[in-house]
Amino acid sequence: MDNKSITLAIAAGLVVFVIGGGLGVFYQKQTDAPQMEKLAEMQSAINSLSLKTIISITAVGKVISVDGNKIVLTSTKDNLEVIMNNSALIYSSINPASSPTQVALKDIKTGDNVSISIKLLANGQIEGQSVMILPGFSAPAK
Repeated sequence: MDNKSITLAIAAGLVVFVIGGGLGVFYQKQTDAPQMEKLAEMQSAINSLSLKTIISITAVGKVISVDGNKIVLTSTKDNLEVIMNNSALIYSSINPASSPTQVALKDIKTGDNVSISIKLLANGQIEGQSVMILPGFSAPAK
């Protein structure tokens, strides 16, 4: 091969490389576009749920663990970790015949059924506002 053939082969290779790179960038932007739209929708939902008009959202489940001010709940297949606000109120209605009584966070035990009022913060994190320890539910006797 002479120098002219080698130069043409290198030039052709560079053209193919540049076109391939351009097509790759174009394709990548096409696959990212729907994800960016979904991200914008999620941010809009977070902004709506963190408005001052939304006082709280309720999470209900069985307590898996309590560690400091962190409660982990489970309900069917889902787990949720909730960091409780330092001024959160905790109530127990274990005895359905009496009014709920205020208790301490340390009184929540693994296995308790609870209802936690949570607030979605502007940064996307959730914060527990209050807890109601609910009476246990058992299957009816046969």
